[in-house]
Amino acid sequence: MVDESRLVHVDLGVVVEKKLPKQDKPKQLFGLVSDSAFSEHVGAFQEALDFSNLDKLVELLNDLQKLELMVLKKGEDGNYLFDIDISVRRIAKELGILELGKAQMADVDKLLREGNVDPMVLAQWGNIQYHLNNGKTGFNIGQMLSESESIPLVVRANAMNLVGSLSARGGDLDTARIWNRKAISLLSDEDEKEDSNIEWQKLKDKHGLIIHKARQKVQPDMVGALAGIVKKREELGDVMLVPRTYLDMGDIAYRLGDMESALLYLTQARDGLEELGYDSAAFQANDKLAQVRQALGEDRRAKKVWVRGIGIGEKLKKILADELAEMKEQRDNALKFPAVCLVGLGDDKFLVEQVKVGGETRFMCITVDQERNSNAERRIREKISLIVQHVLYDGRLDLSSRNTKMNFRQKGELEDGRNFAMFSPDLSAVPGMAKALQEALVESRLDKKPKDGYIVMSWSQILDSRAQFEGHSQNLIDREQEWRDK
Repeated sequence: MVDESRLVHVDLGVVVEKKLPKQDKPKQLFGLVSDSAFSEHVGAFQEALDFSNLDKLVELLNDLQKLELMVLKKGEDGNYLFDIDISVRRIAKELGILELGKAQMADVDKLLREGNVDPMVLAQWGNIQYHLNNGKTGFNIGQMLSESESIPLVVRANAMNLVGSLSARGGDLDTARIWNRKAISLLSDEDEKEDSNIEWQKLKDKHGLIIHKARQKVQPDMVGALAGIVKKREELGDVMLVPRTYLDMGDIAYRLGDMESALLYLTQARDGLEELGYDSAAFQANDKLAQVRQALGEDRRAKKVWVRGIGIGEKLKKILADELAEMKEQRDNALKFPAVCLVGLGDDKFLVEQVKVGGETRFMCITVDQERNSNAERRIREKISLIVQHVLYDGRLDLSSRNTKMNFRQKGELEDGRNFAMFSPDLSAVPGMAKALQEALVESRLDKKPKDGYIVMSWSQILDSRAQFEGHSQNLIDREQEWRDK
């Protein structure tokens, strides 16, 4: 085979061999840069954006390694993502492409050719749309890039991975896996030794395929497959995605019931991601770690982990608003667990909660949230007082054991640690409460959201409807019937 780096020149019978420099390998698309270099880049980017220096913006966007870091780190409140999005749109608008989200292939070609924008910039712009919840825009640009034969294969594979991720977000996991496999196949004959970016993208596509399979059904070999990806990423120097892979390993281990491994992987993920400033993934790692702690019964430790995650999420609240609100709710409920009570009203009538599940009517005994170390009886008494007060009285009503002899006939713990109580008090202080409550409920004077409300049922009605009560309530009904049979 001819070595094209060597030029043979023949002159007057004298053979002169001249060596030419070999072509440089493609610039690396991934990996870390020094903090100072990254900060300088971000500062220059912001300045160019502020002064609409489009030539400088193109130059900075085409620094693909730092662009990848900006996309992963996202910046305070996601400002890196918004800045990149605005910059690409401004460059496109300067070229007459007014709505890049609705661009055609001719517009993409124009942006690459006349705008001197690297095609990977457009692929990353598509990835940003995923994080900004502009799925349709991301899908459009990703599909166009994936089909263009004039674009480097690694960019096309990156775009295919984006389309796969967006398909998965929409719930179409079968299509997501098809796109992952297309990307893997596209790069199958490429030599990663000549271009480390090929190996980097291959690993992303394989990682995506495993995760999309896991969303349908987890399998024991998935953790090992991801461990193999971790090893290759470490060898490659893809530092940012190593702890990100540990996050998925921990999640799968948790779903497989391997709590020890889940704690190990998720702790490694959380610590690594926080150290690297990969905040969106660190937020997820804290959430998963807290879930594992709670599943192990370590509620206080779970709450501390959620508090830690919330601190990270607050820095990204513009792009993680829904996830942050959900984590705050999990934090608030971390030390609460329900107590259930069968509430008698006299006249052999009982107050129960009525709910709709899948369009069908279901019932449950009165349920309250309680701190694990709080008094369940007190919380139940407060709940009943509020219900009756809301329906029958304008002023404050205190159904205490002192003024209404409100003592619980039976109370204790169920098998899962949930507290229960049987409440059938002497209601002489509130005569006719069952009848009055029933009338008030018929008149819709008690509105309870998000559940559908309360209903007064006789004991015979409760027995007839037992199958429509949730499990813990059925347990209480059986206990009550046993007491009546004695």
